[in-house]
Amino acid sequence: MTPKESRRFYFPAWGDAAKRRGWLMMDGRLLADLAARLWLPPEHPLTDLLPMIHTHARALAADAGRAPKPDDLRHACHLVALGRDLSSKRMASAQTDRVVALFRLIADPENLAHLTAWAEPDEAPRRRYVRACRLLATDAYILAIARDKFGPHDFEPPFWEQLCLPHLAQLLLTLRHRQPTKHQPATPEPEPELYPEMERAGEPF
Repeated sequence: MTPKESRRFYFPAWGDAAKRRGWLMMDGRLLADLAARLWLPPEHPLTDLLPMIHTHARALAADAGRAPKPDDLRHACHLVALGRDLSSKRMASAQTDRVVALFRLIADPENLAHLTAWAEPDEAPRRRYVRACRLLATDAYILAIARDKFGPHDFEPPFWEQLCLPHLAQLLLTLRHRQPTKHQPATPEPEPELYPEMERAGEPF
């Protein structure tokens, strides 16, 4: 995670989640009661996720020989979102997206956008590719390239944004290769190790 991502996304989202759940310290103790009943419908993802977070937080605190603190809950969210307790400073962009999606869902459980972001993790890298493409060209030009590279079974024109991730990666690479060198704008670089479809897309254009 870059310092910019940390300031703009990660810690604001964590702060909202912590306030919503009472994951704050007051008079030397955690404000929230981790054993309290959850008032959520059984089909809501947090019905399963929050008890998992609480369990991991208690285990982290027990390993440290103390009662749970907010940082235990934050790292427990890492464990639930990523399957391991990775330091926020070492997260790649897609991992940050996943953790932030969980924070936002905790902060606003009824928000449809947050529910979708958690249920459909591919949407975060999709938004990155779409934004990067639009920084390079107009929608009309992007659509023309998409029609040239892909068939009707790949997407329903004019909705090129719905291409699968490997095809969006190919589309972005094609647009970059067609940019005049002197005037090529700086665009976000999806990391190859983070988005393997970028490596698979490195074919001749």
